[in-house]
Amino acid sequence: MCKRPAAMDPARALVATVADWTSLVDKRLVVETTLGRNRALVSRMNATVKELNDRNAELEEKLNYNEWTA
Repeated sequence: MCKRPAAMDPARALVATVADWTSLVDKRLVVETTLGRNRALVSRMNATVKELNDRNAELEEKLNYNEWTA
């Protein structure tokens, strides 16, 4: 038959609970910080892709213009 675990001292139980919550809050802050950093990176990458697409369109226009004028 299984033994019942000994009752934990209320003060120790409170400390354990606070430690668990503190750990969860710390993890949440890490995740939020990482998410913010990733969103900023995606925003910069999207801007770079747009610039590259615009530049490609300009070059394609020049190429097409040069083909017809040559």
